[in-house]
Amino acid sequence: MSRFDLDNLWKDVYTKDELEEMAVAINERYFPERLKRPMPFDAYLFLDLLGFDYEWDLLSPGLQISAMTFFSDGGWYIWDKPSYFPGDKPHLKTFKKGTVVVNSTFLSSKGLRKSEAFAVTHEGCHIIKDKRYFEAHPREISAVFKLNDSKRKYWNGSAPTVELIERQNDYLTAAVIMPKEQIKAAFFKSMRYKNIPDEPIGFKLFMKKHIATLAKAYDLNFNVILYRLQEIGVLADCEKEDGEK
Repeated sequence: MSRFDLDNLWKDVYTKDELEEMAVAINERYFPERLKRPMPFDAYLFLDLLGFDYEWDLLSPGLQISAMTFFSDGGWYIWDKPSYFPGDKPHLKTFKKGTVVVNSTFLSSKGLRKSEAFAVTHEGCHIIKDKRYFEAHPREISAVFKLNDSKRKYWNGSAPTVELIERQNDYLTAAVIMPKEQIKAAFFKSMRYKNIPDEPIGFKLFMKKHIATLAKAYDLNFNVILYRLQEIGVLADCEKEDGEK
């Protein structure tokens, strides 16, 4: 079992190993069955279990801002139309403490459902990991998750800046949805490996079908699985290797 007491987290910046362990603790508490086999993550049930309300509003035209959590009473400028036209102006709307606001653009397309689930889970992870930080910094009333943040890799610094907290929360979200030891074992089992390699292996085209199988099991996009396998050292990071030559 994890050594993390989710009700009494003591710091704002964590190592990757600590975030992996925290992700195990989250699944142990809320979704223990997910540690046994790959399955989709129920993001809105997660918020229900955390005791946070949620609603949908147009936080930005498009998905520049996909979700937001209010750790104190506050406001945000809401748009009236999903596409911006010159002269359009947002209006200020107030939200109560304990509210997650999800961009209503997600509701317009079934094709965005997987991205919505990741964004909402990200906010749930903020509630666990960063509640203490944001409540201690009342001017930073909300934590914003931008749609493309999960594709960016920032991990520098030890001071609890909002940017670093966001990057670490990206990592925690992926670890919660795709538990490290589970996804590693499932990947090599799919490829019928007898033993799990100690070092990252190079990506081969035949692996696409196995990654696609995992993507279906977790109900995620292909690239999300690929990035996770690279991040935890199962697959060699092609971009990193190219940069080192």
